[in-house]
Amino acid sequence: PAQTAAPRPAARPAQAGPAAPAAEAQSDPAKVAAAELILKKTIAAMQSGTPNYGDMTSDLAEKVRAQAGNVLPMFEQLGALQSVTHVTTQDGAELFSVIFANAPTQWIIAQNTQGKIVALLFRPAPAPGA
Repeated sequence: PAQTAAPRPAARPAQAGPAAPAAEAQSDPAKVAAAELILKKTIAAMQSGTPNYGDMTSDLAEKVRAQAGNVLPMFEQLGALQSVTHVTTQDGAELFSVIFANAPTQWIIAQNTQGKIVALLFRPAPAPGA
């Protein structure tokens, strides 16, 4: 029988140097689940126009407030949330593929030991094959 395992994209960075082992840290299922939950909550809050600042560290909340005028209108253009898929854990943060009705995106989220969001970034997903 032929093997039909899907290829594992970016499982190993090409000659990433000494930092590669840390970058490929094993994903902790509990941390991934917690990050996915808070990410979905954060996206819903952003879509409603009222970011969940209480779930963020004060430093991050301040940065999000400063950018809210530019960022929040983008959520209207993205459309409805369709799926959230964990991609990898890197440098203590979780990378998710988040698909909206009108655009695929990538999100990076990191939480501190109290569960507060310390890092939150999103960007358009790279084009297939890029």
